[in-house]
Amino acid sequence: MPSRLAERREPFGSVSGGWIDSDQDFHCRTRFELLRSSELLMQNEVKIKCGGKRSRSYSSLAGLDRPLITIIMPVFNGEESLESSILSIVSQNCNNLEYIIVDGASTDGTLEIVRKYESSIDYWISEPDLGIYDAMNKGVQLATGRWLYFLGSDDTLRNSLPAVAQFLRDDQTIYYGNVFRTGSKRLYDGVFGAWKLSRRNICQQAVFYPRSLFEVHQFDLRYKLFADWEFNMRTYSDSRFGFEFIPVTIANYNDLNGKSSIATDVQFWMDYGRLLRECMPRAVYVWFQFKRAVGRFPGSILQSQGVSGVPGESHSPPRKDNIYPDHLSEHRSVEEKVPEDAE
Repeated sequence: MPSRLAERREPFGSVSGGWIDSDQDFHCRTRFELLRSSELLMQNEVKIKCGGKRSRSYSSLAGLDRPLITIIMPVFNGEESLESSILSIVSQNCNNLEYIIVDGASTDGTLEIVRKYESSIDYWISEPDLGIYDAMNKGVQLATGRWLYFLGSDDTLRNSLPAVAQFLRDDQTIYYGNVFRTGSKRLYDGVFGAWKLSRRNICQQAVFYPRSLFEVHQFDLRYKLFADWEFNMRTYSDSRFGFEFIPVTIANYNDLNGKSSIATDVQFWMDYGRLLRECMPRAVYVWFQFKRAVGRFPGSILQSQGVSGVPGESHSPPRKDNIYPDHLSEHRSVEEKVPEDAE
């Protein structure tokens, strides 16, 4: 996939309608250019709002060192929890940090909260988007850090960045740690290998991605809830990059109220077998074929969403050890093991 980061984007002048002119922030104009041909601008009515420290002094960035970490926070109508998330970031004892908020044109008090802390936010933008993973892809385009980290607007960052920074050495390595799940009151979830990653995801709020990774991969918008899981599977199979666990509890993850805690991603489960075949060792895919043959593939999840004709679809409730997403699964040992039912 071509790199979206590598594309050269020249600023352009005033836009008909008069709401963007040549004196406004370069990144507002760049984002308009990126979206100009998309379905979101078919009516040419989208109003892009943006701000932050960078919008007031963008020309001075050229002389600054690249930040070590960029935190990207996607948000939509997050006024109830956003402030605590922002405070958890701006209170970090880490100076080499960039903070970006990507809002999906919220209609509640989200932007009022963002503007309240604008002096601590490097850049924020508010415009309609195609969901959380579209917002995350946009954040990647705006980021300048060597490592990128994504935090939900209902999650909070622990004072973990100074400890994490000591491990960030190799630009071809994806570093990940633990999160504390505030609902179940448990840590999640230690070292991941192929078997474990095929059954549940590394929590997004535990991962620090090297910027170089996004020159060849991005989040697939076909997956509304589990694009990060698909992304981790795909990058796991990319021999140019490696995964390394770091013994740090990075964030408090809200596993109670998030959309992914109460819903499922039909397209992801339809593609699950193909993802295992393409991204995981052959033994993992053979295990999946066996589970599908004996009716243990989680077809009942798809059935509950009105999807029929799925291979291995079962009319009986799936066992807990066959509910694969990390959002739905029970906590397990942090040690990597071959699944008991795969032996």
